[in-house]
Amino acid sequence: MAGQLSLKEFYESAQKRAEVFLKEKYNALPLDDNISGDRAYKIILELDCHIKNVGIILQLPFNFPDSIPKVLVEEELFNKIYPIPHLNSEKVLCTFDEHEVIPNADNPEGIIIEILNRARDNLQKGIKGSNREDFIDEYSAYWDQDIQEVYYSIVPPAEKPEMICIYKYYDGDCVGGIFAKSRLHAKNWLDKFRDNCIEDITKTALYLPLKGLGYPPFPKMNKEIYSTLKENDPDSLKELLKFLRNNDRPSYILFSIPLQHGYFFGAWKHNKPYKEESIGKRKKIIKHSKGFRPGKAPVELELIRDFAKNPVSLLHVIRADKERLFYRGGDGMSPLKDVKVSVIGCGSIGSNLTDKLVKMGVNHLCLIDHEKLSFDNIARHLCGASYVDRYKTKAIQDLLQKHYPHLKISTLEKDITEILVENQEFLNSFDLNIVAIGNIAIEFRLNRLINESIIKSPLLFIWVEPYLAAGHAVYIHPDNRGCLRCLFNEKLIFRESVLKNPGQYTKREAGCQTSFVPYGALEIDGYLFELSKFIIKANSNRLTENTVFTWLGDLRKFRKLNRPMESKWISKSSYSVYETAIPDKYFCEDCRSEI
Repeated sequence: MAGQLSLKEFYESAQKRAEVFLKEKYNALPLDDNISGDRAYKIILELDCHIKNVGIILQLPFNFPDSIPKVLVEEELFNKIYPIPHLNSEKVLCTFDEHEVIPNADNPEGIIIEILNRARDNLQKGIKGSNREDFIDEYSAYWDQDIQEVYYSIVPPAEKPEMICIYKYYDGDCVGGIFAKSRLHAKNWLDKFRDNCIEDITKTALYLPLKGLGYPPFPKMNKEIYSTLKENDPDSLKELLKFLRNNDRPSYILFSIPLQHGYFFGAWKHNKPYKEESIGKRKKIIKHSKGFRPGKAPVELELIRDFAKNPVSLLHVIRADKERLFYRGGDGMSPLKDVKVSVIGCGSIGSNLTDKLVKMGVNHLCLIDHEKLSFDNIARHLCGASYVDRYKTKAIQDLLQKHYPHLKISTLEKDITEILVENQEFLNSFDLNIVAIGNIAIEFRLNRLINESIIKSPLLFIWVEPYLAAGHAVYIHPDNRGCLRCLFNEKLIFRESVLKNPGQYTKREAGCQTSFVPYGALEIDGYLFELSKFIIKANSNRLTENTVFTWLGDLRKFRKLNRPMESKWISKSSYSVYETAIPDKYFCEDCRSEI
């Protein structure tokens, strides 16, 4: 369009408008020596507190007004007021979270006014001390300042102190560490996604669920740790002293603090006692408390008298425990977090469903399939070319555990009937058994075993029709009436099929035993998304009857191609979902009853 500004011209125009506005309204002074490349202005703000005027620097990013300006506090003011809430050690004063606000790009002057008003408000409240509670939800920003050592934690929040471990390792030139429940817990977690780690050392550590640590600045010396815990959490101080009494230095402490939204995790390390004392012209190294043999002094003397000023090392903790990952990944709810699931059949449908199960919170999976992945599988399978010639079960296990190292996945590279011949109670150890094998004879065998009360855990049979005209699932609970066999007529045709004679669409490549049902990978996701909600419903005991689930694909396409459909589905909408109790009009030999 004629007269339309390019993006570069638009941003330059906004910067010029902002500069004129800042000079006229705030007497702003442009700064030329800004390292970041952003345009910067010095502004004097008037405050309603004992500090009347403060100097700040407003930085306008190159893409202002699409991005929010940054506010920095000048050195002299920073040294007077730090720490206060919303001001970090880099002298940046937080105003608005870009994830929570959207600047009005048509009003750059209005953006500047709001930023400076928020900056003034945060400074006034911080200097007066009226917003100290804001520190609580900003623990991480203040605890992590100037920290050099970083550790992972796979220890979940708990209500009581407990002995844990710190597992330190080498990964090439990288040195790392993990707080874990045990050495084995740490090693297994790490081995799932890092292949070349070498264990350095494992030490006993202490986990403390603290009530709080007060307000910044946080303690950085032995005595300050002692005093802070004594004031804020005396019970945890007792646990700390007991731990230090029984363990050598360096001693590692992992802690959590409950916040309004979740937990803050941090850690500190008590270093080896060490100080110098002058005796005349000589210097003497002191490594233990005076008047006591090494290791025999009350630990309180180490913290509050002899080595009171020894620094403790504050450690940054990256939470990698399952609770944290799934809270951040959603609303904190994991509907299947305590459910043990077996997946029988790890082809395209079964493999892709395993990923959905994990995202629903399933932590314990058993994968059962005796086949290996081949190149003709990978277009629709969860695993790609790098896993070809590996067992499908092992490929899925490796892929998922590299992504979610907390998972407990076991595998069996056998036919399910072989497993049940060896142990017919095997499936009863799971809360749900999902059958995705596409073999009607074996599915009927499993159905009969549940009717004979040999299998006592629920079964969920899943499969799809050609071109994914529909995806089906049949949920069978052993305490309810009706079964899979009820849904097939005497010719073994599925009574709820969408396509007429779906077998005619089966394709075959050259050679024997190469037939397959055609459908694309994209349609699988639509089916499994709706199936996931059905699985959650089944697990929450909201299904009081054995139920048939049907997801309809793009029926418009089938009408256009004149592919015949069963009459009951012709008028239905594409991508709709239907759940019905197993009909009571069918006679079933497996049930041996008219239900």
